[in-house]
Amino acid sequence: MRLAALTVAALLFAGQAWATTHNVTNDATLTTAMGAGGAQAGDIVNIAAGSYTVKPVPANSGTAGSPIRIVGSQSNPGSVAFSVGLDWASGTRSYISWTGLGLGNDVTFTRADHCSLTYCKVDSGGLVSY
Repeated sequence: MRLAALTVAALLFAGQAWATTHNVTNDATLTTAMGAGGAQAGDIVNIAAGSYTVKPVPANSGTAGSPIRIVGSQSNPGSVAFSVGLDWASGTRSYISWTGLGLGNDVTFTRADHCSLTYCKVDSGGLVSY
């Protein structure tokens, strides 16, 4: 009876995708999280306070029901500082949300499909275009 219950449970969860949380503490871990083998649909990328020089733009897309969430500090977005901007013109990925980041240059969303930028601080001219 116990074996039958385990078999049923295994069949129910076979192929079940589980979201991963990527914890970023420096440029190297950010590069890994943003790479092709990094954040996938439904994943969360938690970025610790600090200064970064890598653009927080993932190589993959999220989906309507499972966006990729890139999260810094909602209460102090300047504590997660990027000396680079967020140029979405170079990619066609979609369903990405950025929350609580400090962006040091302009933000451009020219080919952003279902993307959001909330609780973010944009410095150095603060040009935001989309």
